[in-house]
Amino acid sequence: MGRERRLHILFFCFFFCFSCFVEVNNQEVKKLTLQVERKALYSDPFAPFYEPFEQSKKRLSKSQAAHVVKVRAGTPAVVFDLMIDTGYSMTAVPVDGCFCLNCTSTSCATNLLQSGQPIACASKQCSRQQCSTATPSECGFWTTFPEGPNLQGSLVETLVGLGDWNLTSIIGGIEQQSSDWNNRAAGVLSLTSVSSQQVCFPNCVDSFIDVLVRSENISNVVTLSLSNSTGKVTIGGLDDDIKSNISYVDVHSESLYGFLVNYLSFGDEHMEVRKVAYIQSAASKNFVSHSLFDDIENFFKDNHEELPGVTSDPDIFSGHCLEAAEMMQYPPLSFVLDKVIVTVNPVHYFVPITLQNHTLYCFGFLKWDDSDREDLELGDPFLRGVSVVLDRAQRKVGFGVTEETITTRVGEGPPYDDEEEFEESLKKGGIAAGIIFGLCILVLVFMLMAFFADPGRVRNSSKSRKSYTPHMVF
Repeated sequence: MGRERRLHILFFCFFFCFSCFVEVNNQEVKKLTLQVERKALYSDPFAPFYEPFEQSKKRLSKSQAAHVVKVRAGTPAVVFDLMIDTGYSMTAVPVDGCFCLNCTSTSCATNLLQSGQPIACASKQCSRQQCSTATPSECGFWTTFPEGPNLQGSLVETLVGLGDWNLTSIIGGIEQQSSDWNNRAAGVLSLTSVSSQQVCFPNCVDSFIDVLVRSENISNVVTLSLSNSTGKVTIGGLDDDIKSNISYVDVHSESLYGFLVNYLSFGDEHMEVRKVAYIQSAASKNFVSHSLFDDIENFFKDNHEELPGVTSDPDIFSGHCLEAAEMMQYPPLSFVLDKVIVTVNPVHYFVPITLQNHTLYCFGFLKWDDSDREDLELGDPFLRGVSVVLDRAQRKVGFGVTEETITTRVGEGPPYDDEEEFEESLKKGGIAAGIIFGLCILVLVFMLMAFFADPGRVRNSSKSRKSYTPHMVF
């Protein structure tokens, strides 16, 4: 092949790659960003007004929080504060005796039930023919929350608005609930489902997030970037404010965002976990098994009895909350996942609670009520420390850092089969990534040197070569 022809081919390849690069970067990514407000209240919201401060401190560890976004429903639209939920749930708003932002208790029912269309229990859309306990002629739904009320009502097809987007979807119309949300939220915005496009409570409908992805033709990705007071949810792509590379792990669940946690490391000391953890934005704490909670408590009492609140009565494991200066004496916490390490400061595994203009910090881990549960649920404390990418299309969960969580560290490493490998990985950290990056740069330099080599020198060297014709021997 002649030199001129080779140059033409190289030029064509370069032009083609450059055109593809420009085309990809000029494509507008369609995504929606919702502003989030973190609402934190006490289990008894009136306690701060009639109890002495020292007595109220005992209640703080039972306080609850919710990350809420504003969602419109019905025609004309009613605006609700809905709690974002990455657990297995259904998007639901009140239709009777509701708590909403621009309505009365009666206008919610009027707007949703008259402008929307309740699903009849006898219809094909009511997949399991489970009727509403409140309105038996309508298709029912009911669900429970560990830290919220039990919800019951009817399925309603209605117009739902998020930001500039509006779509028609089947959601839950809350007609009965076991208790209120302590004014934290009026209902639920569900971001449920990884592989399955339907949720069943008990009748099955397309999950709200899947309806949104299809109707708006957006990427099947949701990013949570939350903080102590505000934050945002990005639907259809990544948060533009993520400052770091995003490290991904595989999902270990069919419907929830679960991944394997190999170790928990407090400072340089660690404990083996080997359990699946789930991202649960509706949880106020990090919920763990009874055995793991006991391991964490024993670890601190055996190794860090000097820390405030570890051996006091009560201690941090039974509800005692700390001052900011006391909390900051605790070591950083690393979640060692499959090939990814997420390290947060103590402010992100303690929960800030403000009472009478004074902020205290309560331990962010709680035991499950069910002593048989072995999984982990990472809620508000964890999510305030790291941006989480829920890549529903690729079945992966990613972790990154924004300006709000700049003290958090996210790095990649190998899976850890024993303690020695784990300790070495913490010391060496990104060496493998550095070597790979260096090799890539070296290859790029050699390619450029070859491409820009002196043509005359190449011709002269080719002429100086002696041709060699082998002799045929018979």
